[in-house]
Amino acid sequence: MDGNAQARELGEELRRARRNSGMTIEEILSVLGWAKVTLLRLEDGRRGKSAWDIARLLGVLHADTETCERVNRLLRQPVTREFVRSHPRRAHDDLAVLAVHEQRAATITTYDRTGVPPLLQTEDYARLDLAYTQDVDHALRIRLDRQKRMYEDWTPETPAVFYIHESALSTPVPDDDATDVMCNQLLWLAFAGREFHRRVRLVPAARHGPRHPFTLMTFARPLRSLAYTGTATATVFTEGHDAVYRPLVAELDRIALDPDRTVEELHRRADALSGTAIHQAATTSSQGHPAR
Repeated sequence: MDGNAQARELGEELRRARRNSGMTIEEILSVLGWAKVTLLRLEDGRRGKSAWDIARLLGVLHADTETCERVNRLLRQPVTREFVRSHPRRAHDDLAVLAVHEQRAATITTYDRTGVPPLLQTEDYARLDLAYTQDVDHALRIRLDRQKRMYEDWTPETPAVFYIHESALSTPVPDDDATDVMCNQLLWLAFAGREFHRRVRLVPAARHGPRHPFTLMTFARPLRSLAYTGTATATVFTEGHDAVYRPLVAELDRIALDPDRTVEELHRRADALSGTAIHQAATTSSQGHPAR
């Protein structure tokens, strides 16, 4: 595969449109008069076709207006190593550029100092994390599907490391059942942290760590690395900036707790939260109110 990240994003949009159309590849090719390799190369991020050809393809696929608009924006945009994808009132989980690169990543390294990374969130935690979206149930379904896809694809040859700053685990979840939600989340992180191909490592509160959260994906040559960071409304992608991110990852590796100590600390925190919950329940019951 060649081409840049934006070309692969375009290919993923076209692949999604083909799947949504319900048409077979043979049916599509019979209308367009293309060779099969032409369509597959286009979906792999190697264009080889004009904007007019792509418009014809979208027409044959009966692509919806939203898909056509996204594809047209990609065709108009200049090719750069830094680009932004907006998703107002939506999460970034369903972005085509993210999906196509997660599926091909050789390694994934995530650092977060504000919350649990989306790929490691429990369903209850994710629901609260996605409360800002327009359709929480839809956003939650997409996030859980993304997690399932990644769990199925991850192998020992595709390691993922999640560096989580302790401050992210001290942030209260804005919900009446926050204690239970966070306790279950901590236990899930401890379980995930024991897997060979998926490591969780805590960055102690006494260590500052990088200022900004990020996720870095690397690939087999000749593909360049791709990093991203985001807000509630947009995600910024940067391609091929290894000179910036490698020192950050090296620093995280130096200051973070090792996986075994991380698991111990996560269990300690979960036990502490569980004790707090029991104490709160007992206090509520003694005051004449039913305990949860």
